[in-house]
Amino acid sequence: MLPASPCPPRVSRASRGHATLLRSSLILLLLLWPRPSAGKKKLYIGALFPMSGGWPGGQACMPSAQMALDLVNNRSDILPDYELELIHYDSMVSACAGESEEVRSS
Repeated sequence: MLPASPCPPRVSRASRGHATLLRSSLILLLLLWPRPSAGKKKLYIGALFPMSGGWPGGQACMPSAQMALDLVNNRSDILPDYELELIHYDSMVSACAGESEEVRSS
């Protein structure tokens, strides 16, 4: 009998494609959803950061991205009618996800 694999079972390419389409659709919906404007209009920036998993490098990357948005928001000569807001998602990098290029690229 083979030992149990520490990696979750592989998901079909179609299932990954549907999940990616759903995630992309939700981000687009958030970006385009009409919001009442009180002063500056919000401009949402979506980002994927590896906050957990085999390489949690997003813990260093996300604060840098937020600092960049804050610098733009604090200047009146760059996008004066907008306020940038970061929407982030944990890509949960894991050793299992790195097994093949196909998993990383979808």
